[in-house]
Amino acid sequence: MTTLAITRGYPGSGKTTRALQWVNAKPSDRARVNRDDLRHALYGRHTGLTYEQEQAVTKAQHAATEALLRTGRDVVIDDTNLRLRNARSWADLAVRLSVDFEVWDITTTVDEAIARDEHRGMTGHRNVGADVISNFAGRYPQPWPEVKPTPRQPDDAPARYVPDPNKPEAIIVDLDGTLARNVTGREFYGVGLDRVYEDDVVANVRLAVARLSDGPDEPVHIVFMSGRNERARAETTRWLLDKTGWNPAGDPTVHLFMRADGDTRPDYIVKAELFDHHVRETFHVLWALDDRDQVVKLWRAMGLTCFQVAEGTF
Repeated sequence: MTTLAITRGYPGSGKTTRALQWVNAKPSDRARVNRDDLRHALYGRHTGLTYEQEQAVTKAQHAATEALLRTGRDVVIDDTNLRLRNARSWADLAVRLSVDFEVWDITTTVDEAIARDEHRGMTGHRNVGADVISNFAGRYPQPWPEVKPTPRQPDDAPARYVPDPNKPEAIIVDLDGTLARNVTGREFYGVGLDRVYEDDVVANVRLAVARLSDGPDEPVHIVFMSGRNERARAETTRWLLDKTGWNPAGDPTVHLFMRADGDTRPDYIVKAELFDHHVRETFHVLWALDDRDQVVKLWRAMGLTCFQVAEGTF
């Protein structure tokens, strides 16, 4: 799975050394996006930037990182990342893009970092000085707190969806409890995902999707959005192809978006993020089908028309 990694450490601690070693081990699959490099590339200097310029660097760094991750490249951000808000913004990006997230703590001591920085300056490379490193250590003493994504509040109102009729039309279809009926009593998560191929198709839902996705001019895209983890992608794709005729692996108008492995957050949070990442700016959504109350509430709060196919108070 694609990985976003960040380093944490004081200036001179060896963050870039480790990042370069990691990238050089697989240069065609990995990339390094460094804030200081972007400062110099955009403004010709590493320090003394205005607030507006620093904001532009932040936007450029996030945009470059997201673009690389979307192509399947692993990325490391070898900045200090000691301010928790900054580190958390990278964790949030990883969640939004459904990629793995790693934090590499470079726990070099202050004295060692200062010595490394002095050697860097003596050999003609850019250094920051002992005062800067000591200041960092005073503001961010070790051990550093764990980096977790920003928690989403249950009552947070999702951003309203503004349909664009110039974009391809699409419908959103849930799987478990909507198009797929669990007839074996399997668990919906964990080992139960290994048995999704045994599910039955809800025939009337399949018929409705088939008829309503058959547009008069251009086909309407079918966006299957599931709370199943990615580990079930292969079996889910096989089930869709064999039992419904839709092929998200081979038909450009059929899409399957799923929960990341290890993500145990509620469905409505996961689907809101999948929608923002894959759907909001890509499709003109006509309507959605789901059974679960919390997800139906989400789609309606966004302004989407949502048909609830069954009771879903779970």
